[in-house]
Amino acid sequence: MNREKNNASTARWAAANPERKKEADARWAAEHPEKAKAKGAKWYTEHSEKVKIAAAKWAAEHPEKVKAIKSKWSKTHPLVVRAQNSRRNARKRSAIGSYTASEFRVLCDESSWQCSYCAAVLDIKTVQADHVVPLSRGGSNYIKNIAVACKPCNASKNNTPLPVWLSRTGRTAFGPNLLSNTQPSQ
Repeated sequence: MNREKNNASTARWAAANPERKKEADARWAAEHPEKAKAKGAKWYTEHSEKVKIAAAKWAAEHPEKVKAIKSKWSKTHPLVVRAQNSRRNARKRSAIGSYTASEFRVLCDESSWQCSYCAAVLDIKTVQADHVVPLSRGGSNYIKNIAVACKPCNASKNNTPLPVWLSRTGRTAFGPNLLSNTQPSQ
């Protein structure tokens, strides 16, 4: 009974002093970060459906804000977006495999951020993932079938088999996931 009175008194005080309650909660969370994290996780688990409904409602009421948030996130995470798009494209074509943004970044680092076909220096905005064996020709979406490419080379190669494209352009392929010093077929 005493506990119930105390809880009721605390609830009345919190309702009458929302700003002070917010400050007290923030102080407690700063002093007890692990407990606060566990409490938040427990609350979310117990109220996840409510949270999802509220988030969907907010998103429906604020489409322009949602668009701006997604756009900002996409601009700051271009490799993640490209990996997601590649997975989606591979699923459409029923191709096996997938790779992550971090795997692609490692591949870029291994290739010194240079195009595997023309050696152009690339950055996070200009780099593209090229499927060595095109998805349309039965290639996989595993990282072992991905080469670092610039947009002009990737667009030029399109879905052409690598040896044919190398022969047609007179280029040499090099870098991770490609045969070293692959010469165009004669």
